[in-house]
Amino acid sequence: MVIWFESGLEEDVLFSLVASPDVRAVREQQVIRYRGPSGGTPEYHSDYEVDWRSGTVSTIECKYEEDSERKAVPAKIAGIGRNAVSGSTDDYRVVTQFDLDDVMIANARAIVACALDDDPEGLAAVRRALPCMPQRFVLGDLAETSGFGFRGYRAAVALLQSGSLSLEPGVRVSPDAAARVARPAAS
Repeated sequence: MVIWFESGLEEDVLFSLVASPDVRAVREQQVIRYRGPSGGTPEYHSDYEVDWRSGTVSTIECKYEEDSERKAVPAKIAGIGRNAVSGSTDDYRVVTQFDLDDVMIANARAIVACALDDDPEGLAAVRRALPCMPQRFVLGDLAETSGFGFRGYRAAVALLQSGSLSLEPGVRVSPDAAARVARPAAS
């Protein structure tokens, strides 16, 4: 699947969404038809529509802060959401460059790159090594315990996308990054 973006901000948001364990699917340029203020049903093309694992669907607009405020985008998106007649979602969000930081963006790019390796052997080795790890460990130690070295490290980074592993907020993905195994969901 290929997803297109039209700005650096849209690209950063896309990587962050694809890397997130909370996201099931991302679609770009989805059509929303809504009741216009003068009647009729104009169309609006959203930047992204996101299916969250929680079951919620969000429409996300990526706007640089100066454009967001000047063009009253949040109010416009909210109005489209309230008046949607097709393509409606559970919520409408505006994301600006201040909603993402450099660590989030770098981590998202690293996670997506490692996930694209599609290395089932490396992933299996890392999963087998997880029970041998303490509650908190560094990604490089997990890679070594897996016996797969660099492939094990990349597989461990790929597991961040699934939510099997997590890092503390603000920690950059690296072999020295402290990680932990995600706790199983409560029944």
